[in-house]
Amino acid sequence: MDELDNILIKLSMKNNKTPMQSDKIKLNENIKIKKVAFDIYTIEKDNSMSNHYDGLWKLQDVDGSPHLVRASDPQYSKNNDGDWSATSNYDNNNIILAYKSIPIGSFSSSEYGYDTESISIFKNSILDMAKNDDQFLSDVLSLQNQNKCSALSNTFPELKKYIKG
Repeated sequence: MDELDNILIKLSMKNNKTPMQSDKIKLNENIKIKKVAFDIYTIEKDNSMSNHYDGLWKLQDVDGSPHLVRASDPQYSKNNDGDWSATSNYDNNNIILAYKSIPIGSFSSSEYGYDTESISIFKNSILDMAKNDDQFLSDVLSLQNQNKCSALSNTFPELKKYIKG
């Protein structure tokens, strides 16, 4: 299970913050970091967490264990429609679709062809489809691994009808 799925399960239990709002991450072997300055790091782009944790990070000891602590203040743009939200990173090249603040899917500009000028339209389109297109939700959820789908269906029984299998 990758780190994002571990975070999803923990968040579904706490249901108070999304990964995109976290300013501190406990460092483990699943998180690959790259040193970019004296004591400043980024999360490597091939890591599934990199889309959720843009920006610069400092490595600090917190309660005896290493943590990445946010050193930059990335600007996110968030659109909401009921329980659904679509959040773009500060580079406007990735959108995270979330249900009740829990990440459901990711949409990159390189894969879907939107640019910084059209990202707002794309986010609104994703929100509209999430609220009104059952097949879209089934397709997005079918791309998730079994553990994530199980955590989602246990936390949000209303999503079970969209989860195949």
